[in-house]
Amino acid sequence: VLGPGIEIEHNTKNSLIYSLFEAKIISKPIFSFYLSDSRRASRLFIGDISSNTYIQKIKIENKPSKCYLKPDSHYWQCDISSIHLSNKNSTSNETFASNSKALFDTGTSYIIIPYGDYNTLMSFLISRSEIDGVCALSSTNQIACQCMSPRGFGSITLTFNDTNHFVIHFNDIIDFFPSMEYQCVFQIIVTDKLNDTW
Repeated sequence: VLGPGIEIEHNTKNSLIYSLFEAKIISKPIFSFYLSDSRRASRLFIGDISSNTYIQKIKIENKPSKCYLKPDSHYWQCDISSIHLSNKNSTSNETFASNSKALFDTGTSYIIIPYGDYNTLMSFLISRSEIDGVCALSSTNQIACQCMSPRGFGSITLTFNDTNHFVIHFNDIIDFFPSMEYQCVFQIIVTDKLNDTW
C-alpha cells in the first residue's frame, strides 16, 4: 500500500511525493495513475512524465483526465462538478450537479461515497436491479443489489472542472455471488464521516 497523503506542518507539505522531490530524486512533485481494463497495463508513475515514452503513447491514444492540487489542500483531490449515471442500454440516464470532491488514495479497495450522493445513486441502482428492484446496505454500509448479472448496471461518470471525466463501470466494481440473496455486492461503501468526499 502506497499512501500519497499529505501532512501540512508550518506551511510545508510532507508526503512521499514531496520527499522524493526535495531529495531531487524526481524533477517535479507529480504522480499519475493510468487505469486500464487490463490489470497488467495499469501503472503508477512518479515524477515528471514528459520523457516517459509509455505514458506519451497513452496521452496520444487517449485524453487523460487531470486535476490540480489546491494550495491549501490536505489531500490529492479534485472538485466534482457533476455526476452522470448511465444505464448500459442508455434508456435511463441521470445527471446531477455535485458539490462533492474526489480524494485519490491507494490505500483502499473500495469506492467510498458520502451520504449526500448516496440517495441518488441508490435510486438509480434500484431502477436497474433485475429482481424487483431490491437493493440494500450491508451491516458494513456496503451497497448490494439483487441481480441476475453484474453487467446490467451501466456506469458512473465523475466530471471534474466541467471538462475532465473519470468513468467507473459498475461491472468492474461488483462482486457477484449467484447463491446469495443479494447477488451483486458493490465495492462501494457509504459513509457519514466524509460529508462531501468520494
